[in-house]
Amino acid sequence: MVEKLIGEAFVNSVYLAEFVLFTLLAVGVYKVLFRLGHKKGENLVRGAVVLGLAVATSPLYTGESYGLLNDLEFIGIYSFITIGLMVLGHIINDFVTFHKVRNIEEIKNGNLSLAVVEFANIISTGLVIRAILDSYSTPDYRSVIMILFLSFLHVQFLLNLTILLYEKFYQLKKLDLRELIYHNNISAGINLSSVYVVTAFLVVSAFNPQNSLYETALLTVVYFVASLLVVVFFKEVVDLVIVRETTVRKIIENDNYFKALFMEMCTISIVFVYHFLS
Repeated sequence: MVEKLIGEAFVNSVYLAEFVLFTLLAVGVYKVLFRLGHKKGENLVRGAVVLGLAVATSPLYTGESYGLLNDLEFIGIYSFITIGLMVLGHIINDFVTFHKVRNIEEIKNGNLSLAVVEFANIISTGLVIRAILDSYSTPDYRSVIMILFLSFLHVQFLLNLTILLYEKFYQLKKLDLRELIYHNNISAGINLSSVYVVTAFLVVSAFNPQNSLYETALLTVVYFVASLLVVVFFKEVVDLVIVRETTVRKIIENDNYFKALFMEMCTISIVFVYHFLS
């Protein structure tokens, strides 16, 4: 009994050591590629990279074991792929959604609003990769790399389309969220960040190893439409019912980011509970 516990503790320590190694690698890749320093916003990005990698690779540490050495190789290869996809997710967000500026450079210059958005984007990317790895990863990684890549791009497209459509909705309220974020309005960044997280969480629910790729692609589009409607609906519910003494527009215009954070936490919590109930 004791020997078994010691053996399990040793094996788990080896797996944990590999995760720590790839965490250091991921942070190092971001540091080298984007020349991250140690300002507030840059540290937030570092933290997001660590958490995003943990979220993304968590399926690799569960399920059937193929032997310690094979498992380490299996986890290592997919961890490399994950780091590459996380960087790609940042590039898509940087050059598509926030194309007017370079995100990391703005964060270095003190734009905490963009740092919050970047944090949410990395975590959302982690959620997307987690769902894909959970559905398709096998020891024969050569046969699934293309599936991983194409599935990731497909969901990233839907995620960024959601952000753009959501922004159009807020333009009806005379608020340009991206312009406000460019000008370091933290409340606007928090508002948009919850859309990243909620949309990623709902859309990746479509991934199921029992579904074909065609069925999964179709379901992600259905979930994309549903997520946009759900996000808008529950934000309005929180606005009218929970935060009754003010409005989202006033919160953002006055950059009352503590109230914005409370509101978005309420929205995310309601959406999560709604998802599990349904």
